[in-house]
Amino acid sequence: MQVGFDRKIEVNNQFLIDLEEGDIRKSDYIDFAEDILILHGTKDEVVPFDAGKQFADDNLIEFIPVENADHRFQNPACMEIATKAVLEFFGF
Repeated sequence: MQVGFDRKIEVNNQFLIDLEEGDIRKSDYIDFAEDILILHGTKDEVVPFDAGKQFADDNLIEFIPVENADHRFQNPACMEIATKAVLEFFGF
């Protein structure tokens, strides 16, 4: 099937199987938590907000909710918040 936003890609059954097998929620990332930052839009239509928050909480990962951001952070104001947070995370 064709999926995606602006650009569509072909997704077959094997891709879905691989995606399920590589589910990051099945692994522990606590040892890497200091090196990870999650920004998650409160209006994400692809990944449920609560799932992202739970993953971050379970792994002690810094989690920044971005009010009104969708999955792609299409709103320039939301993208600016995200960009600022990422730059700060990397010490810029």
